Amino acid sequence: MKKTLGFSINVIVMVMVLMAAIPAVASPGDDTARISDSTVKVLVERELARRNLAKNDVEVAVEDHVVTLSGRVSTLTEKQRIAETARKAYGVARVENNLGVRVVSDKDIAEAVRKSVVTSPYYDAFDWIEAQVNDGRVMLAGSVREPWRKSDFENRVMNIAGVSEIDNQIKVLPLSNYDDEIRLRALRTIYGSSTLSKYALGANPPIHIIVDNGRVVLKGVVANTMDRQIAESLVRSNTLAFDVKNELQVETD
Repeated sequence: MKKTLGFSINVIVMVMVLMAAIPAVASPGDDTARISDSTVKVLVERELARRNLAKNDVEVAVEDHVVTLSGRVSTLTEKQRIAETARKAYGVARVENNLGVRVVSDKDIAEAVRKSVVTSPYYDAFDWIEAQVNDGRVMLAGSVREPWRKSDFENRVMNIAGVSEIDNQIKVLPLSNYDDEIRLRALRTIYGSSTLSKYALGANPPIHIIVDNGRVVLKGVVANTMDRQIAESLVRSNTLAFDVKNELQVETD
């Protein structure tokens, strides 16, 4: 019994000595630590080139496996894609995205935002979007019926050249069968009217009907004051709206 115990102790000691002599095996996370910053830089630039995101104006710097992106791009979408691609490159610990967006006049940005909104297949008579532009920063306001519409309009603006920042203040209207009934009745009574049916001919209806908890706001542009008054009168008399606020603009104003 004593011999067996002595043998076991000797074996344990020998195993411990051998384990101490063998270098520790690096964990998978330690592999990237062996890659130099210059190699990480090459890998990032290669990944950007593979995705057609390598731009002359984009600088890639690496220190302690932290990638810093600097330079100018055309859109926020491009800025975001470059950062996401760099983050996926092997050996990258973190990405500092200092990319800026090339300057475009606020007037040109505002017109591009307007076109982006009115040409959206999801922009109809029950939504309303407004935008303000200041030094490339765009604030979106208005009302839509579903959260995905709010996100969709923001994503469209992200693809506009010169937009450096987006403040999305678009309100998502509450779900309500009562509001839906008011919307449909107001739509039929306005665009089915013999006087106002001419406004139904375009791809983008100029009279927008925003309904929030039983209250209606009319938005958009009409040809004259008479049409403006008729639209309000029709909604008041043919729907069960609690209130009707007429914010329609007249083209001659």
